[in-house]
Amino acid sequence: MERNAVSPTLHHPNDVSQSDSYPILPHAGNVPNPIAVPPRDLHAEPGTRAPHVGLRWDGVRLSSLDLFGDGLVLLAEADAADWCREADASCHQHGIPISWHVVGRDVDDLDAVFPAAYGISASGVALVRADGFVLWKAVRTTTFSEAELLTVLVNAQEVSAPVA
Repeated sequence: MERNAVSPTLHHPNDVSQSDSYPILPHAGNVPNPIAVPPRDLHAEPGTRAPHVGLRWDGVRLSSLDLFGDGLVLLAEADAADWCREADASCHQHGIPISWHVVGRDVDDLDAVFPAAYGISASGVALVRADGFVLWKAVRTTTFSEAELLTVLVNAQEVSAPVA
């Protein structure tokens, strides 16, 4: 009896020219294959794991990775605090669990590397899923847009349907 076998296509792990789609953020076609990129060269690109940054919170040393695990997390620089406050209010109004931390205010950046590690400015934010994957980021923020945030969450399937 003959079996039908499917021969998988193998890609060299250093070949970043592949246009594989990643289920984390399927429309992020310009993100290189995160398996082939050294972690030091990833700066919280959507669809990749959030980088480690040494922090201190209430006198306790921790990793930025320790902040993930219970819903969505916004990490921001000081000038984005108001943006985060509005995003938090919007998410809670729609029943979307989210927490947020302003680095330099809520938590201390032990080595002053957070903005560089996450690739954001003083007004930037990164939205990270509970599993530690970056969902979205804004290098710099301006006026908060509830519609834009909710569109990001719907497109990434963090909420099941457009919320009114």
